[in-house]
Amino acid sequence: MDGTKWSNVSDLKGIKGEIAMTYNVQALPLSYLIDKNGKIIEIFSGYTNDSFVEIFAAIEGNRK
Repeated sequence: MDGTKWSNVSDLKGIKGEIAMTYNVQALPLSYLIDKNGKIIEIFSGYTNDSFVEIFAAIEGNRK
């Protein structure tokens, strides 16, 4: 692993859960890249075979 830390959060109710409805989640999984100040840098919606490549590329791009 590269030392990147992240949290996984779920209310286990999927798209019908209170959190998903509050934030208008339209796809699962929904991933947020959040900087150290709490600002959302990028949102990744859904899943493809390249999802992890895209997420790690965004992390590397925001480290600079």
